[in-house]
Amino acid sequence: MAREDTINLIAEFTERQRHNDIIVLTTFCFDPYFFDKFLFHKIRSNNPFSEIIVLVDGQQYVQSMERSTNDTGRNYHLIPIYLPHGVFHPKIFLFGSTEKSTATVYIGSANLTMTGFTRNAEMVAKVEYSPENVDSTIESVKDFFQQLIHQKYIHDPRAVSTIQHLLGSLPSPADEASNADCIILHNMRSPILPLMLENLDQDSFSEVFLLAPFFAPDARVLQTIADQATISRIQIALQNGNHNLIDLTPYTEFSTRRGIPYEVVEAAFKDNYSRTFHSKILSLKGKEQHLLIGSPNMTQSALLEPADHGNVECAILFKGIQAKKILDRIEKKPVADIDTLLASGEGFEPSHSFPPVLRIYSAAYNDLSHSIEVHTEPLSEHTSVHCRVEGIPNPVDYMSDLSSGTCTITSLPKGIPTELLISSNRKSGRRRIYYDRKAYIRAIPGSKEPLKEMADRLTHDATLDTTDIHAILIGLSKRIDGKSEDGKTSEDGSPAKKRASSSHIPKPSKSTSGLGMAGSLGQLQRLYHSMILRRWEEHASESTTPEEIEENLVGHHARKTLISEDKKRRRLFEKCINQTNDILLHLVHQSDKDNLDDILVEAQSAFINLAMKSFPQLIGKPQLNQVMDILENNLQHVKREDCSQSSTVTLFAHILTINYCYDMHCLPQFLKNVFSCTDFTDPDSYYLVKDVVQQYQSHYMSEIAVFDLKKFHNHFCSLLCFVFNKYTIGWGPVELVQAIIDTEDEEHAEFLGKILNTLKHGVWGSTTRPISLISPQKYIRGLQLDFSTICPARAAYIKDFIEER
Repeated sequence: MAREDTINLIAEFTERQRHNDIIVLTTFCFDPYFFDKFLFHKIRSNNPFSEIIVLVDGQQYVQSMERSTNDTGRNYHLIPIYLPHGVFHPKIFLFGSTEKSTATVYIGSANLTMTGFTRNAEMVAKVEYSPENVDSTIESVKDFFQQLIHQKYIHDPRAVSTIQHLLGSLPSPADEASNADCIILHNMRSPILPLMLENLDQDSFSEVFLLAPFFAPDARVLQTIADQATISRIQIALQNGNHNLIDLTPYTEFSTRRGIPYEVVEAAFKDNYSRTFHSKILSLKGKEQHLLIGSPNMTQSALLEPADHGNVECAILFKGIQAKKILDRIEKKPVADIDTLLASGEGFEPSHSFPPVLRIYSAAYNDLSHSIEVHTEPLSEHTSVHCRVEGIPNPVDYMSDLSSGTCTITSLPKGIPTELLISSNRKSGRRRIYYDRKAYIRAIPGSKEPLKEMADRLTHDATLDTTDIHAILIGLSKRIDGKSEDGKTSEDGSPAKKRASSSHIPKPSKSTSGLGMAGSLGQLQRLYHSMILRRWEEHASESTTPEEIEENLVGHHARKTLISEDKKRRRLFEKCINQTNDILLHLVHQSDKDNLDDILVEAQSAFINLAMKSFPQLIGKPQLNQVMDILENNLQHVKREDCSQSSTVTLFAHILTINYCYDMHCLPQFLKNVFSCTDFTDPDSYYLVKDVVQQYQSHYMSEIAVFDLKKFHNHFCSLLCFVFNKYTIGWGPVELVQAIIDTEDEEHAEFLGKILNTLKHGVWGSTTRPISLISPQKYIRGLQLDFSTICPARAAYIKDFIEER
């Protein structure tokens, strides 16, 4: 039977820790095989929405790759931490739920290795926090991770954002809430030992007790203690064959000089003598016993230096009865021959003569742009970059300039990049690339990600299926739960919220809960599948003989039921579309961005995506008209000058998708105010729109097999003709003409020419001309263009446009 004061870390990680959404683990050594095969999948199954971050010492990161698996650093962040003068040595494991504002913290001596979790004798403390049970120690936990970010030990932008989000969700104690039993200490600002001595309740102790695998070659740790407190006795505990202390002369001289008697004892773990002590214990015994456990060994870099001059360390200081319980687990045996005990440690000191490693701080893969942002230490010479890609046997080679420490790798082959190997004349390094497609969806309920990022994801991520879209909708509705603008939050609302409340931006009809949205989607899904089944049964019955059917009433009843269910389905789908609009309007009102008009436009792109992709089998012209009516209401007061080009071009692409894919002529009134034709005079905007339309057609319009470029141009140019107004028709076509002459892309030039042609001859193949062309024709003639220098095909469009009839 396990003792009550024993922690089984494997059971804690794989059984007890559940329903967390952010997990941050720090370690010196890392065993990828142990983590990947024994811990990770159980952690993920118990915490399905979690994002997992492992911070490991930089040199150990390199060495750990020898035991790597295909999963190492791929579905979780594995981030090397490099220090200028020491090693990254803390062992603090943080499991947090941002939704519940709860956290569990484990602080001790155990690394993320098989030996650390099973065979070693480790000291680990467990502290749990919730809004109802929180004390001042949580501030030290927050400060530790905040300082790792602030002092730029963590460079990875996604990891930084995730950790900051978790820290912001953790509860804060009341002023009077403190923990009398323990204090959490770290050396991100100040050395740990002086901090410990500042927190002592007395200045006179009968004994100082030291136990660790590593000791400094001098007695500076003891000297620092003796300078601050009166010590009557020193006891150093060593485990045979498990320490580096081979010369006691500095300690003997210190003891003689200060007149403090000392002894060396052999330490063993009472529960199991065979277990190796990896624990680090510093105890001061007096009227009140004080005990420091955690990651620091008895060395200067661990206890007497801040992080920028030594190691990064984290420890916990116990007082009173808690300290006694821990020390009672250690058996101290007298040593008959000290020389034998000391000699056994010879050669235990680790070598620091590692080959030079290129510090790769981050390698962030953007699956939408299919590129990798790399951040390394600056290199003066050009470097070769080898990128391993899933499904491709040989690495893809690039040459990059890392003189600034940053580069972007583009032109990647199809597939997910898995690892970078970067080498120069002097050093080389490797870095696994994190990619978890579902992480975006899992993080939505607690995320503060701008609507633009979500709109881009919905627009360009071709891997999202309807299940993903439903999960995004439910996640967004959970994000607004309890935050509706019903007066509960308006009093302490941000300036942006107050501006939204008093501006022309529409307000949602009411708060939409995650539960309500989930119910609507589930009901609609069940009804849809029921109808599919009924249609299949009806088709099967129609394939039988007339004698078997006999036009029975049951069949007639089935058709009536089917019609009834079809109406119910349509009403439910329309309800879901309205709920989606409400959710996004809530998020616009909650945004802390300055330009709410631009946020509103981005929200409309997200709205069209969610509406059209949530149930693509059910979308039809009535639902699309409903979508356009909502857009009309939301955007009636928005002006182009208040929006960015990227947001308006993306929204235009979705409106064009509706017209092209469903052969509609949607002409919302806001076209003239929200869009500018000159936004499409660059090829990038044109091809972005084309990609959006093609992607939707290929994924959701199975009956349209081939992309029709002529039809695409007809809808695109016709829609753009209605963008011109009396203020832009004068010089807008002039800019189109200049773009036709300047563009180097033939397809783009043809598209621009067709805009002029559609303005002149009518939209959608008719003779309807939306606006007078007298002014632009006059301005273009005034340019006195030399058509002999212009490509004949391009010149023909311009000549036709300015020709009087």
